[in-house]
Order: sequence, then C-alpha cells, then structure tokens
Amino acid sequence: MKVERLLNILMYLINHDKVSANALAKHFDVSKRTIQRDIDHLTLAGIPIYSEIGRSGGYQLMDHFKMDKNYLNASESNLLYTFLSDIERTTPSDEIQTTCNKLMALFPQETDNDRLIIQMMPQFIQENFSAVFNQLTRARDEHLKVIVIYIDAELNETKRIIHPYRLVLMGNTWYVYGFCELRDAFRLFKISRMIRCDCSEKTFTVRDLPDKLPWHNQMDSDRKSEKIVLELDRCLLGRLSDYFDYHNCDVQEDKIIATLNFPIDEWLLTLLCQLIPYVKIIEPLSLKKKFNDRLQKAIQNNI
Repeated sequence: MKVERLLNILMYLINHDKVSANALAKHFDVSKRTIQRDIDHLTLAGIPIYSEIGRSGGYQLMDHFKMDKNYLNASESNLLYTFLSDIERTTPSDEIQTTCNKLMALFPQETDNDRLIIQMMPQFIQENFSAVFNQLTRARDEHLKVIVIYIDAELNETKRIIHPYRLVLMGNTWYVYGFCELRDAFRLFKISRMIRCDCSEKTFTVRDLPDKLPWHNQMDSDRKSEKIVLELDRCLLGRLSDYFDYHNCDVQEDKIIATLNFPIDEWLLTLLCQLIPYVKIIEPLSLKKKFNDRLQKAIQNNI
C-alpha cells in the first residue's frame, strides 16, 4: 500500500461523481482487491466515501466533501507546472514527470507556459546524475539501502551504505539526507559527488530523524553563526539585495557597512570571493585571516 496511490485515489474521486472498483483497478494498474483495501484505509482515515453494490454501483465521496474547483486554478497550476518542469530538465525524475503529467491532465487547455519563466542554473553535467537521482528516489520510497561510491572534498573515493530519507534542494545543489552506516549517524551528501549509486534489495528500519535538520538553517554547515561586519564599495549598491538583507546595511556616501550573522564556512568564503575587489572585512579577525590566506594562495598559484 502506497501513500501516493491513496492520495491519487482521493483526487480521482474528487474529480468524478462515481467510479467502480474495476475502473479504479484498471486506472491504477492494481487488483480490485487492492483497491478495496485502499478504500478501507481512506475510510478509516476519516474520508467520507459512500459505496454502492451492484452492476451500477461504485465509490463516491459524500457531497459535503467535494472540493471547490477553485482550490487549484489554471494560474496556480501553471506556476507549479513551470517550476517543476524546470527542475525536471536539470534533474530528470520519474516522480516529477508524473506530477507534471497530472497537472496537464487537470488543465490541458489552460496551461500557458509563457506567462511565467523560471530558469534555474543547471549544474549537473555528470552523465549518470539522472540515474543516481532515480535510484535514490526509489530507495527512499521503498526504504532500500543504497551502495554509493562517494568522493570527498579531496576527491578521495569511499564506499558508503546509506539509508536515504530525504532528497533536498538547497540553492542550486541537490543533496540526499540519510543514515550513513560508515559514520553510524545521519549525514547530508551532495548527489553530484556520487559517481555510482546502486539500490540493494535489503531494506532498512526507519529511524526517527534528528530534531535539528541541516536545511532548517538553510546552510550547509553545522557551525554556529557569528556576527560579521563588512565594508563594501558603493558600486555594489545595485546588487546589495542579491547578497544581504538591506535592513542590515548602512549606506554611506562612499561605502556600505553590512552586518550579518553567518557561520564562518566554505559558503561564506565563496561569497566573499565573489565580491572581490569591492569587499573589506571589518570583523571578526578570524574571518579576515582565513580570507587573506585564501587570497595569498590564489596569488601564489597564479604567479
């Protein structure tokens, strides 16, 4: 029994007055007995489904449960379809394609893709990315262990056995969050660093997730945030909102003082490098030293 099929059966009943068990079984490519069990699960969950027996019988929702067709209008469907389609182009996924097809089925004549354009930066140049992503999707849904060949920041290969729980998109980077048998702990893995991923036929026991999850802070870092003060050239004024909360920026005659709270990690150093030569670190001194060390190394490598 899959939660997705239960939801799809519910949506099907919402959009049809009455449907027989045979028709549902054919539509969802399962047995009539499976449909009957699914209907029982929905009924136990409190969904008011009325059933009639006989040649003209079938299942239907009670009238008071019918969903207003304005619950999802054409414009909202277009927004979801455009966003998901762009993700599907950069990260091909069967489940995303299925969702797009369902949206098209709801509004076949009304979806206007020219009204909203979303272009995410494609980063995935690995030929095997789609295969890895779909393997992880299957493993997540069926609670299967995956055997992964993973490269670390130093390009060293390690073999990991991972129990995948979540697929996470942060910024333009895809991750899988799961339990790592090697580390005996939950970890966040960059999918772009997986050069091979194979589903095993061994299932894993679902564990409770930690209270604190990596994406709650919207940062790929476990470090605590620190107060950071930057002096920026005024020429960055037009790009200020791309990087900082303008409420925390003091715009002066010839410079901008930006105050922020971030972990001092690779993400922050990469951001500061994008602002060269228009940034000066006021505090903390530890960040200034790390930044200067990186600059010196870059200069030495290019002499």
